[in-house]
Amino acid sequence: MRTRVARPVRDTPAISAEHESRCLIFNGKDASRALKDPREISDLLRDEHNFVWFDLAEPTQEDLQLLQEEFALHPTAVEDAALVHERPKIENFDSYWLVVLHAATLDDQNRLVLHELAIFVGKNFVVTIRAHPVFPLDEIERRWLAKNAIPHTSTGLLYVILDVVVDGYYPVAA
Repeated sequence: MRTRVARPVRDTPAISAEHESRCLIFNGKDASRALKDPREISDLLRDEHNFVWFDLAEPTQEDLQLLQEEFALHPTAVEDAALVHERPKIENFDSYWLVVLHAATLDDQNRLVLHELAIFVGKNFVVTIRAHPVFPLDEIERRWLAKNAIPHTSTGLLYVILDVVVDGYYPVAA
């Protein structure tokens, strides 16, 4: 039986100046806003008009515990999202899905870089967990935030993430 290895974690929380992590709130009326205190997430999710995108780059165990509490995620799902080299999969839980996928990019020297993403998708939230090496979000944000291009919903964001990952395979395969 293969031993499952936990992701390496940093000593500082992901919601800090040292990380690329972010938490954006959309309410369908105003422009998105950043959330400074992630402990407000569960309160925001009670209003079904709010949509939360919480992105964690190289999360700590404390960050993962916060995810479990604020989004009411099953401990096994959080454990799967925290593992290194988890197989790509889509798994259904009571009120959300867990998607694990692998992406590929080329670095500055044209060398292959493999990335792993775990994505929790609920009715009014998406949580992205990016392991080291951290997959860049620039193109995902550009496409998703483009005016009237994609709805600011969990399915809209999941579509953009998958589309960017798949599009990223072309330069690698060419």
